[in-house]
Amino acid sequence: MIRDLFEDDVRDVRLAPGAMWLGGFARRFEAPCVTALRRVVEVAPFRHMVTPGGHRMSVAITNCGAVGWVTDQSGYRYDSDDPQTGGRWPAMPDVFADLAAQAAARAGFDGFAPDACLINRYEPGARLTRRAACRWFMATWSSGAVPPDFAIMASCRSRRDITS
Repeated sequence: MIRDLFEDDVRDVRLAPGAMWLGGFARRFEAPCVTALRRVVEVAPFRHMVTPGGHRMSVAITNCGAVGWVTDQSGYRYDSDDPQTGGRWPAMPDVFADLAAQAAARAGFDGFAPDACLINRYEPGARLTRRAACRWFMATWSSGAVPPDFAIMASCRSRRDITS
């Protein structure tokens, strides 16, 4: 079995003012987050958006919560409607909000209450990852501020871990 990078590093590390590595913190949320993410993706599938310059993004994204981050030829923005489905973004699962709030509190940001979550799927070949042989999922949460206030990255060993 291939072990995750930093698998044994379960300590908290202050990286810079306002930035912390919470080693191993999200592990207990893994199974319920994967289940919740599958439900989000059923309503708002991952997609490769097109930038204002006409370039297809290499990272696949989806959103949940009150608004979602979108880009197209008219620009970058947060929007309450999913441009692919025309409907509202799916509600943010409680487990996502709980994970974000608890991690923020552990990092010293008590009272964080997320209202939106951008989820990125980085596959081999995506230009935003340094580990080209793995799949990364990154979720960022916002509580009304732009850019997002909080981010978590996790790796998956198989595409079957998260629906495509």
